[in-house]
Amino acid sequence: MSLVQTAQGLQPRVLALALGSIVAITAIAGVLYGIKAPFKAYTDLTNKHELLLPMVVDTGAIDNERINLEQQMKELRAAASRGAGDATSASQLIQTLDSLAMRHRIKLSAVTPLPTQDLGQVQEISYEVAASGPYDAFHGWVAAVAQELRTAVVRQFVMESGASSREVATRLTLSVYKSGGANG
Repeated sequence: MSLVQTAQGLQPRVLALALGSIVAITAIAGVLYGIKAPFKAYTDLTNKHELLLPMVVDTGAIDNERINLEQQMKELRAAASRGAGDATSASQLIQTLDSLAMRHRIKLSAVTPLPTQDLGQVQEISYEVAASGPYDAFHGWVAAVAQELRTAVVRQFVMESGASSREVATRLTLSVYKSGGANG
């Protein structure tokens, strides 16, 4: 029996119901497939938005941090413009050198201020330093001095044999630079 003969044998009401059901199922499938993909994309975006929302940075906090960093930069520039800062006074320089010397097993025997040189906008404040100690400790001491006194430069360095074969005696000229010369 063919489909046409079967359809002719059905009552019109059943036939309309069957055709209506087929059309309704097709329409529902089309709607589901037509809406399901965009709806899934929408829910994915919503989920991503909710995940990313806590990561959004408050621009006010960024502005405050920028202001704090600018203030710190001003303070650092001011400290740098003062040269070696507190270490430019002879007593504080001696205290710093002595502290670093003790840490590195070096003995300071003299720290003598030399005449200050005016280099325009910068002053060169020099000291002659005499020290003795183990040969291997001097490298660490000089590196620590350079790190601690950032505007200081070792201008001359003379090393001689010391009292024992492991000890050496040194004389060095240490120059500290400070802004504020005659033209500064």
